[in-house]
Amino acid sequence: MSPSIDVILSRFVSASVSEDVISSFVSFDSCPHLSLGKKALPKKEVFSFSTGFLFFVKKKKCEVKEDMAKNSDWKEGLERERKEKDKFFAVHGQSPIPPEERAKFRGLEYYPPNADYRFELELHEHSDKKLLQIEDTGGNIRDFLRWGEFQFKVGDEECTLQAYKSDPGAELLFIPFKDATSGKDTYGAGRYIDLEHERDRTPAGRWRFDFNKAYNPWCAYSKTYVCPFVPPENWLKIPVLAGEKELKREAE
Repeated sequence: MSPSIDVILSRFVSASVSEDVISSFVSFDSCPHLSLGKKALPKKEVFSFSTGFLFFVKKKKCEVKEDMAKNSDWKEGLERERKEKDKFFAVHGQSPIPPEERAKFRGLEYYPPNADYRFELELHEHSDKKLLQIEDTGGNIRDFLRWGEFQFKVGDEECTLQAYKSDPGAELLFIPFKDATSGKDTYGAGRYIDLEHERDRTPAGRWRFDFNKAYNPWCAYSKTYVCPFVPPENWLKIPVLAGEKELKREAE
């Protein structure tokens, strides 16, 4: 672990946020979509705010009570992660909330937990993983590989989202998306989902894909950060009524 990461971790703990939180929503793995200003941070010093509970509810008629208990655990875990993330945003030195706004910060805004937006999906890897260049909010061009796609249904609507990697060896799948709530209830430029191989893969090789963990890029809170725009191929026509909403400032 690099010295700079040690400093970040020590500050995190001194901010009265448990060490377990670090593994829940702070990742120092390669995260291709967050930069500080116009210069990208070193790969090992970048935050990835995807949360990490691995509860998956198996639908079996003979396990109704167990199913209900797991669903309750999932909701409680999600709410707990959200509270811990609020603590981080409120007091930590690396919070994307501008320092002058932190005293008035009362927490992020979310849709209520909704199990209808949780899936266990197969990643359909592309045989030809083409390079895709995506512009970010700072005017830079980022290179991504179109790694594969997820196919799923929300209600009666068939949906597809592309998953990207920053390089072939990256463990993290980056899924930016916009939907019918973008610019209304949620951040206009879209939201992100990160999936990590060890955390989000099932033993059978499928992926736990949960829109309840969709989060805003840090440029939604501060112009200090620059973030990739969502490619048009990941614009959904449906509303995704799950995950993080746009943060309303007092001045708004």
